[in-house]
Amino acid sequence: MRIIRYYFIKPSTISLVLLFMLLMSAFPLIIILLGDFGITTDLLIGITWTVIFLITIYFMAFDRKLIINKSGVSYISFKGRKYMEWDDIREIGVVYYSPYPIATPANFLCFASRQGVTGRTIQTFSDDCIYIRYRPNLLISLRDYWNSEIVGIQ
Repeated sequence: MRIIRYYFIKPSTISLVLLFMLLMSAFPLIIILLGDFGITTDLLIGITWTVIFLITIYFMAFDRKLIINKSGVSYISFKGRKYMEWDDIREIGVVYYSPYPIATPANFLCFASRQGVTGRTIQTFSDDCIYIRYRPNLLISLRDYWNSEIVGIQ
């Protein structure tokens, strides 16, 4: 079986982040081209913007990822790592994350080490679960490894 990697956000969102950052790159270019600051200041503006651009892209789009393979599920980010073997996972299902009462809930797929966690609205993420934004193509990949019910999916 293969190793499957999913980024925390959808590929279309990653594309929009890249487009937005490229459009925002016009501001330092305008400052460099229209300003009369000297070569040192122009280089400093260019280098600073490039570093900010790369750090922003990394943390917004590529930092958090979920890896699914035959041994289990891993969540990897800058803040840390979580790993759950398939034998430790008791339930997989959708949770509705809504930290504020008036906010529209976001759908997450939850890998839980205990029963009764999924299929409901949550206000905080639990430390003993792994979460990723729900998307239908993730379910196709999960069927290779998980034969039980996925809670909240018709």
